[in-house]
Amino acid sequence: MNNFIKIILIGNINAGKSSLINAIFKQYLAEVSPVGGKTQEATSYNYDISFNGMNVKIVDTPGMSEVNATERSTIWKTEASSSDLVFFVISSDLTDNEFKAIEYLADVGKPIILVLNQIDRYTKEQLTEISSSINLKIQNLISYEDFIQVAAAPIQKLCIQKEDESEEWFEKYLESDIEKLTDRMYKVLQNEGKDLIFLNEFTSKLNVNNLKKMQDITKIKKEVEKTVEEYAIGTGIAIALNPIPFVDLMVSLGSFSLLVNKIGKHYGTKLEGDILGVYTENLIKEGMGQLKSYIAIAFGAALLKNIPFIGWAAGATVQGGVVGYLVYVLGLATSEYFANGKQWKEGESMRKTLDEIIKNTDKDTFSKKVSTRIKNKINAA
Repeated sequence: MNNFIKIILIGNINAGKSSLINAIFKQYLAEVSPVGGKTQEATSYNYDISFNGMNVKIVDTPGMSEVNATERSTIWKTEASSSDLVFFVISSDLTDNEFKAIEYLADVGKPIILVLNQIDRYTKEQLTEISSSINLKIQNLISYEDFIQVAAAPIQKLCIQKEDESEEWFEKYLESDIEKLTDRMYKVLQNEGKDLIFLNEFTSKLNVNNLKKMQDITKIKKEVEKTVEEYAIGTGIAIALNPIPFVDLMVSLGSFSLLVNKIGKHYGTKLEGDILGVYTENLIKEGMGQLKSYIAIAFGAALLKNIPFIGWAAGATVQGGVVGYLVYVLGLATSEYFANGKQWKEGESMRKTLDEIIKNTDKDTFSKKVSTRIKNKINAA
């Protein structure tokens, strides 16, 4: 276990992270500029205080929304992966990219203190409105006591009336107001310091395991895609060569359950009995429903198979290509189903999964691939 606690400051440009560093350390350490992007790399500062024998390191990071600085703007993710506590600094209501960053940090298990900086810029009414909006957005991500309001470098605007009755305005820098933040930080470190380090090390191991699991699933998906493609092409050829129109289509789709369990074997599982039957039936119905205009071509092509020679060959080729594509789509959907533990992804459904696969698969290219194999079979016969 590390003998220091790492606190990281994350936020958009000009949220006041550098000013907050200077206020915490009570000295000018981090360069502050009205021009965004002065902080271009992560900078560590050793905090001269210890909790339960552990020292504190505070890290300032470049703004997340650096223009033309994609590499620097992602430094915060790298630093966050090894941090024990996050100070997420904002200066107004949460933007979309700030909220997504907070969601990301919460998902990877990072404790967060949300710091609303530069509150001296707002009236009491404005601050109440902003705070209410923020609290509503973070209610499921950050506890109420971990939303702190500060003024790291407050400025007071003063006016002097000259002898000629003209006015001259100037700014007076006041003492920082971050006491609520430091009090909260001390309390968290005193009560939870060792737990924070343990949590960081534990979640880091989880992230490594999750990465390995994702890599394994990606590898399996590639293997499954080959299996599905060969099965789809084989189904297309079988339908094309079957002399009985319509019946051939139903028989071939009826055997789709064989592919379902072939896919399941890749993932080390399978569907059995009624569950297999219901899954297969629902998937075929949904797939045919979403591709009904395309499937209509297959039925039209089946009629051509009643015409000897040229009609039969043309109908067989078209019908096989269409059905091969349908089986391919159903197979890829089944792969997603097994990859997610025999269920559809959270927030998705069978229909949505099929939609995504259909949208991302070139049906003409795949159908032509099947048709070419069918033509070769017919010519060889």
